[in-house]
Amino acid sequence: MASTRPANAEKDNFLALPTEFLPKPRHQPAGTVQSGRLIVVAYDQTRASDALLEKTIRTGLLQPDDDIRLESAYDIQPTSTAEQDERILIEEKEDMLLAVAKVLKDNSFQHVKVEVVQGDRKESLRDYCQSVKPTFIMTGSRGFGKIKSAVLGSVSDFLAKHCPCPVMIIKVSEKEIEARNTMAEKKKHVFSNFLGNK
Repeated sequence: MASTRPANAEKDNFLALPTEFLPKPRHQPAGTVQSGRLIVVAYDQTRASDALLEKTIRTGLLQPDDDIRLESAYDIQPTSTAEQDERILIEEKEDMLLAVAKVLKDNSFQHVKVEVVQGDRKESLRDYCQSVKPTFIMTGSRGFGKIKSAVLGSVSDFLAKHCPCPVMIIKVSEKEIEARNTMAEKKKHVFSNFLGNK
């Protein structure tokens, strides 16, 4: 089955998150020159990831002149049409990530790129950092207890031990995640409409 991805202009109309989805930076950029900081943000489309982005912007950890890379990894289970399914899923995830990147750009973050890769989330993030050599990577921590972290295998713990660059772990509270509920519903609505019109 051929992909029926809309043309870019048409896609932009369907896949537009409101500008207030993420806050504006604390400091406006002085110009269009990048700061020299290349920052990878581990992003998985969850409310926790949205809360992470919001917190790093509000606290000034992300600056408008940073070179920001939103990186997502998805472990796709093999099926009889695995190659086609993988391509379609990666295209959809990339489109959703581009919508978040567009909000960042609309809010003065001019140097934003997205990367969607297939594979184990922890190892893919580590491998991506080995490839692009960022100043640091930002990842979230929801403060799971020791037992739950041991069972789930915390991404932030893995990165702190195995990533070749500094790892900034941003703790987001349940309250901060719940505060994203309204925007999460808007995001879900935008993405559902977009995927329904493909």
